[in-house]
Amino acid sequence: MTVRRWLSVAGAMVLAVAAPGISEAQAAPWQLVGVVKSTSGQGISSAIVEIGLVSARADSLGRFSIQATRRDSLTLTVKRLGFSPVSTLLGPAELTGDTLLVLMDENAQMIEGVRVEARDLSSAMGFGSFEERRAQGLGIYVTREELTQRNSLRLSDVLRTRRGVYLMRLASGGYGVRFSAFQSRRNCAPEIWLDGQRARGMEIDDIPANTVEAIELYRSTATTPFQFTVADGAIAQRCGTIVIWTRVPGTP
Repeated sequence: MTVRRWLSVAGAMVLAVAAPGISEAQAAPWQLVGVVKSTSGQGISSAIVEIGLVSARADSLGRFSIQATRRDSLTLTVKRLGFSPVSTLLGPAELTGDTLLVLMDENAQMIEGVRVEARDLSSAMGFGSFEERRAQGLGIYVTREELTQRNSLRLSDVLRTRRGVYLMRLASGGYGVRFSAFQSRRNCAPEIWLDGQRARGMEIDDIPANTVEAIELYRSTATTPFQFTVADGAIAQRCGTIVIWTRVPGTP
């Protein structure tokens, strides 16, 4: 096999390896296979690969297989926490290959300074008072059991039917969760907190659903627990708060 050509896109490069050409613009469903790697050459496990509403997850070596229908053009989106998302239009020159190589740039999430203290041992993740806050009923609460039952790759799928919540399609191809109370303020994103730390610029679909233990959603400043508020002058501009707790690695 020979290299067809490189396709450069923002934050990534995609390589198609040549195979027999197919001229039909619309064909029967077929499997597009490839591998997702960092620019250092390491496979990126659990990267989410999407073509429209079809999703697949890369394995531990970054390999994926996803169903496609078109061979003339399609938009491929790849996301993984800690890397810049990739969204690129693939044309016939790329889709006549039998393998795609997607290279992603690392994009470390900067968080505020952390003071390390003993964890609350009553909770595997140290989010301690989750059940107390849930009992108060001031927000919307999603447990690991609900996430498992939904069996979705994207957290937005779990929340789309929740009262007071709507989804906004993002340029990356994923969805952002927004609160209906702020719908008049277009694209007013809620604050996201990840494991007790404020995560600026993050959207909920940046986090794989299978890594999440629980979610808390608060539609207003009045209902948001004090530990998930900020005093930097931007608090008045916030459009709700989403708190995400990730799972302990290796737990069932």
